[in-house]
Amino acid sequence: MPAAAVFIRQQRQRLDRLRTHQQRPEVTTYGVPNEGSFVTNIPSTDPQWWNTEPDSSWAKDYSMSAHASIVCYRQDSHDPNNSNRLVKDFPRCSAAWQKEKGSWRNDHVWFQEFPEEEGHRVSRAAIFGGKSIGKLLLILTIRDTERRDEKGKPRLYSGVFMDTLRWCNNGIPNDTHGMIELQPWPESQAARPRYLGGRRIYEISTVSRSAHVVPAELQGQRKFYLDNWLDWEQYNECYDEDFMCKGTRVATEWADHRASA
Repeated sequence: MPAAAVFIRQQRQRLDRLRTHQQRPEVTTYGVPNEGSFVTNIPSTDPQWWNTEPDSSWAKDYSMSAHASIVCYRQDSHDPNNSNRLVKDFPRCSAAWQKEKGSWRNDHVWFQEFPEEEGHRVSRAAIFGGKSIGKLLLILTIRDTERRDEKGKPRLYSGVFMDTLRWCNNGIPNDTHGMIELQPWPESQAARPRYLGGRRIYEISTVSRSAHVVPAELQGQRKFYLDNWLDWEQYNECYDEDFMCKGTRVATEWADHRASA
C-alpha cells in the first residue's frame, strides 16, 4: 500500500502542475518534484519525491488491474544495413507463466530512474544516463475515481511495481570477471520509514526494454550480474550509445572488403 499511495500522489501532482501551467520551481518542496518530471514522467532526484504518506491505507480503496507484459522496442542488430531498426520486446510479469499456476515469471527491465540532465545534482543519477535496473513484481493500472479526464472518466495511472537494484562500484565492471554488479537496496528497519525503500512504482513509460541479469549469492550477500554475454549490445551501449551503429558499419565495410578481394 505505501508504494501505491505514493504513486497516486505523484501522478496527481503531475496533472495539477500541468493543468495550472505554473512556472516550475527550481527549488523543491515537500512532495513537489523538480523540472523534467512533469514532461517526461521520470522521477525526480529530490528524495522528498519518495516521501511515504503518514497513512497509506486510503490507497486500498482504489481499483487496480494487473497485466502480464509490457510492449517495448529495442534496436535490432541482425540487419547490418539498418542497425537502428526497432523490434518489439516483451518484458513479462505473470503468476501463471505458460499456463502453469504458481510458476512466476518476473523479468528484469531497464528503466529511467532519474532525468539524464540531473546527473550533476546526484552522482548516481549520472550512471548510465540515469538508467537503472529493476525486477518486475506487478504491471498495474490504478483507477482514480477522484480525478476525471476531459470526458469525465476516472484517470488511469499505469505503472510497474519493482524491486529496484543499485549499481555496485558506481557501475564500473568488476576487475576479475568484467561484468557489472548490482545489489538490492537494504530494507529499512524502521516501523514507519520516512521514504520508500527499493520497492517502488514507476510510471510505465520509464521502462525502456528487458534486461538480462544473473542472480548470485556470495558470502551471504545477494548480488546480480549484468549478463553481457547474453545481451552484449546493451552492455556496450552503456558506454557508447553509438556502439551498435559503429560496430555494424565496421562489419559491413569488412565484408565488402572481403568480397572485393
